[in-house]
Amino acid sequence: MNFRGGKGVRYAGGKGKCGEIAAIINNLLQPGGVYWEPFLGSGKVMQAVRPDARRFGSDKDPHMIALLTAVQSGWDPPREVTEEEYRKWWKVAKEGKATPMTGFCGYALSFGGQFFGGYARDRANVTDPRQFASEGRKALLRQRPFLEGVTIECADYRSRWVGGPTWVGGPTLIYCDPPYAGTKPVGSIKTFDSARFWRWAQRRADEGAIVLVSEYSCPLGGVKVLWEKDNKGTGGLRNKKGLAKAEKLYCLNPGVGFGLFS
Repeated sequence: MNFRGGKGVRYAGGKGKCGEIAAIINNLLQPGGVYWEPFLGSGKVMQAVRPDARRFGSDKDPHMIALLTAVQSGWDPPREVTEEEYRKWWKVAKEGKATPMTGFCGYALSFGGQFFGGYARDRANVTDPRQFASEGRKALLRQRPFLEGVTIECADYRSRWVGGPTWVGGPTLIYCDPPYAGTKPVGSIKTFDSARFWRWAQRRADEGAIVLVSEYSCPLGGVKVLWEKDNKGTGGLRNKKGLAKAEKLYCLNPGVGFGLFS
């Protein structure tokens, strides 16, 4: 989950995945519809969702949300961060404080994009090393205009479902990209109950929203796979033969999809 550009470095899940999933979302989401992404992450899918929808993004990770809301409000990330400064913000994060800088250093400047996974260095080019802070800053500033109009907040996926006038009857479409079962934790959130998530997602589908979920497998019946791709990244789940498992996009209630799944 990082913001760095350049060859060989990608947002967790890949830019291709984000664009392809966003295209499916945009085909299903009607103009003026209410879109909710309860696992917002770094917002790479959200930024490609049609701007004529009412877009809501939430995430339990306070560091990522602090970073995105600051950038959305005009904050300019630094062009350079020393290792000493990185360690200072690591200490702030360990104390339980979330700021734009804990989010920026924790993800954009860390090895492999893992939250404070170690200060990133360019060992391949010692004479002209990559400037990770500068790359992260540029990526965030490019992202800013695409987040205009998005309501972003820090919340657990279960607590955000409040109904009432905020939702105008509830979301039209919900896209979930939760931590995948059987994979290592990503970000500052270390535990996740997949079984509880699927029960929650089924309830949301029963209430009438189109519910899309990215995962390797789905324990529910009556779902439809709208998209799939082999995850060849190093963090992907592999089967007993060491082959990458296919990542899939499930629709939990294909009958609600405006007849597009017939």
